[in-house]
Formats: sequence, C-alpha cells, structure tokens
Amino acid sequence: FVSASDIPGENNCDSNIGVPTEYIEPVFADTTVVYYGQPIGLIVADTQAHAEEAAKMVNIQYTNIQTPIITIQEAINAQSFFPEPNDALKVDPIVSGDVESGFSQSDHVFTGFVESPSQYHFHMETQQCVVVPEEDGRLTMHVSTQYPSLVQGTVASVLAMPESHITVGLKRVGGSYGAKILRSTII
Repeated sequence: FVSASDIPGENNCDSNIGVPTEYIEPVFADTTVVYYGQPIGLIVADTQAHAEEAAKMVNIQYTNIQTPIITIQEAINAQSFFPEPNDALKVDPIVSGDVESGFSQSDHVFTGFVESPSQYHFHMETQQCVVVPEEDGRLTMHVSTQYPSLVQGTVASVLAMPESHITVGLKRVGGSYGAKILRSTII
C-alpha cells in the first residue's frame, strides 16, 4: 500500500500556476478527505487477486462527516464559495452593449431562474497511463493527455526527480472535453 507518506516529493497533482493553496489537490489524501472518491493510496500487487485481497485490508476511519453540498443553492446557503482568483487566474468580464437599455426597450421581459441537473461528461476514450522504468532511474510514460509537459512536471515534482529524466509520449487524444488537460496528472 502506497500512501501520501511514501511520496518522495510534493504530494500535489495540481501544478497549475495561480491555484490558491487551499485548493491544491494532493495525489493521496493525507489527513483530510475532501470529496467522495478521493484517492487515499495505491495498492501495488503482482496479480489482480492479490490486489483485491490487499484492498480489503485497508481500513480508513472517517470523522467529521458533513452533508455534501450538491447544488448552487446549497452552496449559497452554506456560504461555501471559491475565493477570488489571484491575478494569474483573473478573467476580465466581457461586456457587449447596454443591458439595462436593452431591457428597458424590450416589449417583454421575463424573470426567474432555470435549473439544470448535473452532467457527467463521458469520455470517448479512457484515462490511461503506462510507465516503463528505464536506465539510471529514468521513466518513459505513455499517457492519454492533452498536456504532456504538465504531466512531466507534475510527476517530476511528486517523485522529486528532474524533468529531464521523464519522457512523456502519446499518440492522438480526442473526445476528452478538457479532462485530459488537467485530470491526467493524477492518473
């Protein structure tokens, strides 16, 4: 069982510039689990049967279990908001025309709100990664990613090794709706 304490480098799979410290995502949860399904460790085994048997031996005790915030209204009620982005993440609003003038000149104005249930984006191809150990502690990685240099930098940081010792290769990637830009680092 490999856990956060076994990571030789930084326990961080979110190496995007400008992400507030409190929102950096660890490779493995250490003392706090913040969402359902968050990785807490990795079983390494020689067979599927051994891996399944080892997984049954992992015992996690959860405390301070809170009701999940699922909807925007629940987030508003709980005053649960993301912080204002720092300068690296700030986006200037795009304003086109005079909204107030447009409403005042309209024959009909409808007010209210529209709610849409959550969506699950289904990838046309799965996330995957195959790592081949090479000479001198180097790694060759075959990853389904849209951002190979981010994978290379993140893996180098987590494993505390130079980026020049990690080669990331891939064929074509498609149908990922952006999830293979950032989510591939945790794979």
